[in-house]
Amino acid sequence: MNRETYDQFRTFEHRGQTLTRAPRFVLIEHEGIVYDPDARPGHPGWAHEWGTLTPEARDERRTILTHGTFWRDADRLSPAETNYERARILGTYSGMSSAFASRPSGAVRPYIPGLWHHHSVPMLGGPPKVGKSLLVSDLAASLVIAGRKFLDHFEPVNVTPEERARPVVLVNAENPEADMHEALLATGLEYDHEGDPYPFYLDPDDDGEGSMLFVVHLEAAGGADTFDLTRQDVYDRWEFELLGLARVAGPPLTLIVDGVTAILNSDTTRYGRWYSEFRRLLKSVDVPNGLPTGHTGMKNGYLMNGVESMAGQDGLWTYDANEPYVNPRALRRFRTVPRLHAPAIDPTPVVVGADGRLRLDPSGVDRGQAAQPTSEDKRRYLRDQIASLNAARQDTYTRAVCGTGDAYSDYASVLRQMEQEGEVRSEPKGRGLVWFLVPREAS
Repeated sequence: MNRETYDQFRTFEHRGQTLTRAPRFVLIEHEGIVYDPDARPGHPGWAHEWGTLTPEARDERRTILTHGTFWRDADRLSPAETNYERARILGTYSGMSSAFASRPSGAVRPYIPGLWHHHSVPMLGGPPKVGKSLLVSDLAASLVIAGRKFLDHFEPVNVTPEERARPVVLVNAENPEADMHEALLATGLEYDHEGDPYPFYLDPDDDGEGSMLFVVHLEAAGGADTFDLTRQDVYDRWEFELLGLARVAGPPLTLIVDGVTAILNSDTTRYGRWYSEFRRLLKSVDVPNGLPTGHTGMKNGYLMNGVESMAGQDGLWTYDANEPYVNPRALRRFRTVPRLHAPAIDPTPVVVGADGRLRLDPSGVDRGQAAQPTSEDKRRYLRDQIASLNAARQDTYTRAVCGTGDAYSDYASVLRQMEQEGEVRSEPKGRGLVWFLVPREAS
C-alpha cells in the first residue's frame, strides 16, 4: 500500500465536519479492497461491532482478518503485529486480565517453618525402596496432627484457623492399600472408616476444627496411570473429583502425590510435563500447596532424566541412602535444594527412634559403616519390588527388580536362588526375563 492510498483514510466526515484521525491507524487490504477497522467518532470499529452483525457478515469479517494484509503508516505489519491486531479486533483475550496486572500477594509465609513455604510446589525424590512413602506418611501426619513436628525436627505447620480446617489429600500411586494404611496409623493418625463424606484420617485429639486427611489408592481406582495428568481426560476427571471434594469438605490445603514414576510407567522424560499439569490442576481447584514424589538416579541424586525432569519445581527435596540403595539398614539422609528464598538443608542423617518414628538428626553423628543387608533383607526387597512393579503395571525385568551398579550382580544371584527354591518364576520377554511371585500355597 502506498502513502497516497493510506492518507486517503486520514480524514473523515462527522456531523458536517471534516476531522483528522489520530496517527498510526490500521488498515486491512484484502482482494483489492481496503478496509478501515479502527474506531473513530461515529464508527465504533470492528472490535465493537460483532454483536450487531449477521452470521454471514461475521464470517466475512473473519475471512478478511484471517487472509488480509495489515498496514500502519503505509508500512506492512510484521507477522507478530498482525497477530496482535487480529486478536485485538476479534477480542481473543478480552475476557482475560493482562499478564502484567498481577501483583505480589504479600510476604512469603512459611508453611512448615525452615522447610516449606505456602503457595509452593517442591518435589521429593529418592531411589527406589529408600522409604519415601514412610517419609511422606510422617509429613502427612505433621500436616494434620496439631503441634506435630515433621521428622520430629521442623516447627509445626504455620496455618490460620481457616487453613487448619481445610483437608489434606494424599494420592498413593503404588503402595498396597493395607501397607499404606498401616504406615499412616503408625504415625499416630486415627482412622475414621465411617467418615463424612468419605473415610479419612485425623488427629486423635481433634477438637472438631482440625484437618482431615483423605487418601486415594490408585491401585484400587484402576491403576497408577489413572493420575497421569498429561492425558486431558484424566486431568478433567481429577479436576472434577477435587472440586467435588471441595463442595463437601472444603478446598484442600495440600495435595501430595506419592509415586509419579509409577504414574508415568517409568517414562521419566514426562516428569516436566506432568509437573506442569499438576501445577495447573492445583491452581484450577484452588489448592495452594503440593508435593509430588518420584525416583532419582542412583548416583547423582537428581530426579531421573536429570535437568529435563526438573522443569518448574519449587525446589527438590531428596531422601537417599548410602550404597547399596536397597539396603534397609543403610543410613538415610534428607536434604533440600531450594528456589529463591526457600530454606536450604544440607544432607542430614535420618534415624528411626525407639518409638518407630523417623527423626532428622542434625548432629550428624557418625555411626560408622551402615549394616549390610541380610539374606532375608535381600529376599524381602526382591519380593516387594516385584509386587510393587506388578501393582503399578510395570514390567518386572531383571534390571528393574535388582537395580543397577554394584547391587545388580548380588541381587540377581539371590533372585535366581529364589527361583530355584520355587519362590519366584521367570518368563522370557523380548531380550530379557520378567519375574513373578509364586503364591505361597503353590510353592
